[in-house]
Amino acid sequence: MILMGVSFLIMGLTGLILPFLIHIWNKVRIWASVVLMLFVFIYMAAFNETHYKQLRRLVGLPYMRGNKELSAEPPSSPEEVTALIKNTGVTGLVMVGYIIPAFVLWLMIFKPF
Repeated sequence: MILMGVSFLIMGLTGLILPFLIHIWNKVRIWASVVLMLFVFIYMAAFNETHYKQLRRLVGLPYMRGNKELSAEPPSSPEEVTALIKNTGVTGLVMVGYIIPAFVLWLMIFKPF
């Protein structure tokens, strides 16, 4: 788990340092990509905190609240679990998780501005 976090940190820092080395920070596409990917990161982290961690708690698995790991609680009723799953919309996840990164990739390949 720690090794994966370190590798993501190195990838992120490389993406932020490389534009300085090749002098392209004055391009709008670079700033748009950074802002959009930060939005994706924040949205996914908030969605995880409000939906998936709560789902783990409801089904009786160990879960986390913030950075604190908590032990499993007795499982909730199937109705509560079903209600949480039904309230979990996937449209936002698709838009943020697929469409925005695809747009950033398009920006980086075709360099429209």
